[in-house]
Amino acid sequence: MGEIQRQSTKGAIYIGIGVLLGFVINALIFPRVLEVNQIGLISILVSYSSLFAQFASLGTNNVISKMFPWFRDTKNKHNGFLLLMLLVAAGGFLLTCIIFWSIKPFLIEKSISKSPLFVEYIYLLLPFTLFLLIFGILDNYYKMLYNSVRGALLKEVVQRFFILVSVIVLYFGLINFEGFIYLYALSLGLPVILLIYSIKSTNHLFLQPNWKFLTPDLSKTMTKVGLFGVLTGGTNIISLHIDRIMIDDALGLGPTGIYTTVFFFATLVRLPSRSVIKASTVYIADSWKNNDIKLIDTIYKKTCLTQFIMGILILVGLWVNIDNIFEILPKEFAAGKYVILFVGLAFLLDMVSGVSAMMVGTSSYYKVQTLLKGILIVLLVISNLILIPMYGITGAAIATALSKLIMHVIKYIFLWVKYGMQPYNYLFIIVLLVGLASYFAGYFIPEIDNYILDIIIRSITTLTVFGVLTIVFRISDDINKLFYKYLNWFIHFFNKK
Repeated sequence: MGEIQRQSTKGAIYIGIGVLLGFVINALIFPRVLEVNQIGLISILVSYSSLFAQFASLGTNNVISKMFPWFRDTKNKHNGFLLLMLLVAAGGFLLTCIIFWSIKPFLIEKSISKSPLFVEYIYLLLPFTLFLLIFGILDNYYKMLYNSVRGALLKEVVQRFFILVSVIVLYFGLINFEGFIYLYALSLGLPVILLIYSIKSTNHLFLQPNWKFLTPDLSKTMTKVGLFGVLTGGTNIISLHIDRIMIDDALGLGPTGIYTTVFFFATLVRLPSRSVIKASTVYIADSWKNNDIKLIDTIYKKTCLTQFIMGILILVGLWVNIDNIFEILPKEFAAGKYVILFVGLAFLLDMVSGVSAMMVGTSSYYKVQTLLKGILIVLLVISNLILIPMYGITGAAIATALSKLIMHVIKYIFLWVKYGMQPYNYLFIIVLLVGLASYFAGYFIPEIDNYILDIIIRSITTLTVFGVLTIVFRISDDINKLFYKYLNWFIHFFNKK
């Protein structure tokens, strides 16, 4: 757990910087520099290319997470594992290009009336797809080398900083929107180049084959894992992007742009989980291999509680400042108010489930993960078809929350019945009560005309109440140890002065 905490903390710092950059880009600059349909265009390009990249990977990301422990051998250059994954992905990308050109007339026909801007830039889907595909493989490979933070640094910080510079250049009229889109595409390719250099500098960029190591039985197992990886990864990406695609199809790029912008605020709720999950994956995979069920159970329980604490704090902080958020955004974005609430609740469900998805996905029952994601897709499609016509973009957010609730309940029951792992106890109720108490502490503060000052005072009050109650009730040993560690450091520092 110590190494997981170390990498999680380091990754969280990079992701936190990335979120700050993302806030400046998505909340402050994009809504004022770009039109809502232009914001929607970027969202749709990323959504479709993410789907294509997942298909093009042919399950390699799943194979990397589950099978790399069997290939791990620095002296033998990891038995040609990286080259094998890249060759499979190359074949997948070629197949994706063929499929793209086959369905391109259909995409144009369905988008020409409501989303003509998408038709104009549809050709960018292939370079977007290629960059996302290669980065995903290299980032997963590096993660399995016990370095889960480098990818976060490049994607969250470097890439977003490049986007920030690009949009500033656009703002000052040095380029037009077309030039900006090209720079945006380049921002997706930059982390790939830097990650290749980083892997090479650590002497793990092995591109030599070792076909003798690839026995028929191992090949069969990898093929099976990859096949289910295509299904699982595909359903995972679909679940992340289906709302935007269905909003665009039903309402056009404008509402998609609004949804995408306010969606960013809700993603803050799951922010702490990203570094934890990346850092935990390799240890969970190794633990399944070594049959160390006790360690997996420990990681499961600790991540569920810790992530719930952090997730509910962020959600409370967002909702207590909800009116201030829409003071920051232009008035046309007000339609997305309840998107933040319901998508935030959906991500809170992800947080309280800890690393359960990684546990199922790296276990011998990895096929169940495919089934769970399939159920989620069906729920999302049906609920979006019903709720978007009724409630617009808020309907899409409600659909996400309801679908994730059902999926997580099924996954929880599976882990409980199959492995006897049940992470929830009375502490989760205390966390919920602490969250409510801190919300009302911030809510009843009289409104201040200056919304920036209002955000500061409301947030400090909410955070203080939440933090004090969390420490007093000793909800999490890890959080209490961390708090007293830094408290003692400050006391020692000032006594030394």
